[in-house]
Amino acid sequence: MSTLPDRPTTPRHIRAELGQALRDLGLDDDTDDSLTGPSSPHALPPGTPIGRYTILGQIGHGGQGEVYSVYDPELDRRVALKRIRGDHGSPVLRARLMREAQALARLEHPNVLRVHDTGAHAGSPYLVMEYKTSQSLAHWLSTAPHTWREILQKFLAAGRGLHAAHTAELVHRDIKPENIFLDDHVDAVLGDFGLAFGLDEDPQDPTTTPDSRPRPALLEPVTETGEFPGTEGYIAPEAMSGRATRSSDQYSFCVALFHALFGVLPHPDEQRTPTRPRDDPPPQLTRALHRGLSRDPAARFPDIATLLTALDVPPEPPRSTTRRNALAAAAALTLSTGVGLAWAYAPDPCRIAARTDIDSVWNTDRRTTISEAFNNTDLPYAHQTGQSFIQFADDYHDRWLEARNNTCDAPSPVIESCLDHQRTRFDSLLSDYTTPTPSQVTHALDAATHLDPPTRCRDSSSTPQPNTPEDLRTALDHAELKIISGDYKNAAKDLAALPATAKKNPRALWLAAWLAATTKPDRHSDQLLDDAIDAAARARDHDTFARAATYRLKTLALDLGEPAEAATIEQWVERFAAQWTPDSTLDRWFRAELAEARGMRLDASEEYAAAVTQNRIALKLRIELDGTDHPRVAKSHHNLAVSLANTGHAFDESHKHYVEALRIRRQRLGDAHPQTLETEFGMAQTECEQFEPLLFDGPSILTDCVADLTANLDEYSQQATFDPNGLYRRAIALAYHAINNECLECAETALAVVRGLGLPVDLRERSGLYAVQGKLATELEDYPTAFAAFLKGAALWEMNDLKDGVYLQFLDSAVLVSIALHGHEAAASLLLEKTASISRAGCSVRIRHAEQLEEFAETLGPDRSVAALRAAAATHHRCL
Repeated sequence: MSTLPDRPTTPRHIRAELGQALRDLGLDDDTDDSLTGPSSPHALPPGTPIGRYTILGQIGHGGQGEVYSVYDPELDRRVALKRIRGDHGSPVLRARLMREAQALARLEHPNVLRVHDTGAHAGSPYLVMEYKTSQSLAHWLSTAPHTWREILQKFLAAGRGLHAAHTAELVHRDIKPENIFLDDHVDAVLGDFGLAFGLDEDPQDPTTTPDSRPRPALLEPVTETGEFPGTEGYIAPEAMSGRATRSSDQYSFCVALFHALFGVLPHPDEQRTPTRPRDDPPPQLTRALHRGLSRDPAARFPDIATLLTALDVPPEPPRSTTRRNALAAAAALTLSTGVGLAWAYAPDPCRIAARTDIDSVWNTDRRTTISEAFNNTDLPYAHQTGQSFIQFADDYHDRWLEARNNTCDAPSPVIESCLDHQRTRFDSLLSDYTTPTPSQVTHALDAATHLDPPTRCRDSSSTPQPNTPEDLRTALDHAELKIISGDYKNAAKDLAALPATAKKNPRALWLAAWLAATTKPDRHSDQLLDDAIDAAARARDHDTFARAATYRLKTLALDLGEPAEAATIEQWVERFAAQWTPDSTLDRWFRAELAEARGMRLDASEEYAAAVTQNRIALKLRIELDGTDHPRVAKSHHNLAVSLANTGHAFDESHKHYVEALRIRRQRLGDAHPQTLETEFGMAQTECEQFEPLLFDGPSILTDCVADLTANLDEYSQQATFDPNGLYRRAIALAYHAINNECLECAETALAVVRGLGLPVDLRERSGLYAVQGKLATELEDYPTAFAAFLKGAALWEMNDLKDGVYLQFLDSAVLVSIALHGHEAAASLLLEKTASISRAGCSVRIRHAEQLEEFAETLGPDRSVAALRAAAATHHRCL
């Protein structure tokens, strides 16, 4: 048994790299002259050390402090350092600076300026943050005229950062263009959180939190007596007395956007003619602005996410100049005088009915009931998952209402019927979550995001379940939601209760096949999937075809170990899909699923570079469909990270995508959710693989890897509703890594977590356990145990009539151990015994087995088994 030595110091190659970087920099001022501007008389000269940082040059300064470009030798990068001078370092300013640091440190979002460190130098506090070479939004607005669409895009990006702050229970309190910075990659980032405070605290109480613990700096009051938090002109009415909330930030955000669009603040005394933009914002945008500027917080949007959805409208078609100018003038007049545009239109009975319909499904009472139901569930991630579920329901409510209102202007019985069915399905989902089980909580976002978006109803060629009676569609929808939420027992009961004729419906066939493949993936479930695909194709049920076909491709590659077969089917599936409306919602969803399935197949075939390409395509399509923060986008980031790591040389990019998947899953699902833990484990495993070449510098680098993997495994196994397959995968991965790095005791510890539990896990996980047990026993030279483990693994595949590369690996391992136990002739007999069953395998597997037979024949030399081995090899070669 090997043991793990102490952790080493920084590896030699990293020390050398940092040393060279320091020599290259020479502590010279490498800042952009266009950014630095005139130096402050108090500026610290280049080369001055501040903590571990070295000043390169001043970026800017104000009346109370300076901002510097500094070099961080530990991470070999340039960062920005914001410092308040000692002569202005009042307790208020110090608290404000620490507030900004703590607020930013709690956020991980591409549209939020990142903070890295805090400290003090010569009595002056400072914080270290991301270095931005770009200008502020205020400067950008002042340099040249911009279209309303250009302005809106910047604010939408900053709004996503503000939404992330609110999700992290923070209120900014100082939204204005000067605190928004342009970014080449994400349009804009939100910064300057110096006035932020936590939503769970009362900012009026200067001393204690509700449970009487000392208040952190984030919650200390930061205004002098009589000073309002924020910037005059942008402060919400209720915030003037210190009662700042998320809604107050929404008000300030709308003030800033209005000012950017029209050049004036939206105050009753402002009657000037708007100066921006060059073209006129559409009425939908100005109506959304007016609602966000309501003096009554209850009249504003429920959250920033809903506001952003309302603001993000397409430009209107061209209209006459006279009408366009009249609308622009009306918009400016009504907003500047406080008269609501919503009252400029007579009530529309169609729109009133639409709102009544959707409000009967999703309303304040139901939101409260579901929120309490999630919080009452004894799961560590229930609250965060519940908040994301409610956010999804709010968004779905608004998107459905918008789609239904569109039919008021352009009536369509087909679209209206589709939307009515979607509303019924939405109602069914919400009913299930008034008293959710732990499994339903775990799968809440999977179930929610499985609902078709309301825009699907415009795709007439992809209407789900065409020619299906409404009562059957409703019954199938109920069963489908049960499968997604992991309630397999009741889903099976629902499907079994269907009439005989209904069971032949393509959707019913697909659900039965999906349920079978989820609970026991084998050749029987694969045949059921094939039958469902065929029925959907004949019925022209494109939605069911897309779901069943892409799922079958994935299960063939992953569960059945038949990537070659999946590749053959892919071509036919794609040809069939060519008849759909190009670039429809269904088409784009299908393309994303197909790219994801191809990525899985290529990974299984060890074609990692090609898998990376397909996973990039899937990620791009997912972002186009769902935005940047959707759970499906997190899955695509995770899959891409896995493929990149598999290439063996793209660890840095792999880590980047793991981090992004982790950010989304933590934000949407919570830190302890199984999907979050899955990504954490994958990232730790990748880092361990990346560190393996460095072991010569100090083998104890393995300590951190094993510790991270073990901690993740322990946390996962403690979950009341953990996925047994995920638990097995973690234990197996940790054991393999430990064996490869000669920590056999670590491997024993990992396997002890799952050995003998008898949990209902998939075939691949069960056989993986036998594989690692055999490998560990081989390392310990316990050949009888190893031989038995490899034969058990092979037997699992034989019982399910599956002969693929995994089966051959078991067979090859058993043969090698058999040589150590019984000699070459016994091993040859084992090979010949198994070769008959491989005759029913695919041609690629038979060819690989023939090569295996020939290689073994070469090792035997003059042995009586050689002729039989070569004869068997020739038989399998003839499959071509």
